[in-house]
Amino acid sequence: MSDHKPRNTRVAELLQEKGDSLEVPREVQHWAYFPTAESRAKFVSLLGIRFESIESYECPAPSSNMQAVTFVHVGLPDEESMTQITDMLNRFALDCGGEYDGWETQVLT
Repeated sequence: MSDHKPRNTRVAELLQEKGDSLEVPREVQHWAYFPTAESRAKFVSLLGIRFESIESYECPAPSSNMQAVTFVHVGLPDEESMTQITDMLNRFALDCGGEYDGWETQVLT
């Protein structure tokens, strides 16, 4: 079972509690953090054309993973769809020495 599956389930449940059917594709924003600019760049290269609006920045608060990246895809925010994506992103981040931190999206009613 995916480490992100419980989080994906909870976000989908929260969206549904607000009246979202989860049946309309929308922008989903993701975050990942890396120890170096080089590891972040490697991760971004793995994202390829699957994601858009990729932005890199340095976190203002000191931490071991100060090199951040945010990126967006358009899709359904249901558990099954998101678990496939988050499993891939988690694997990519770990392969690059970083950490995938999760996602968010807007409620559509």
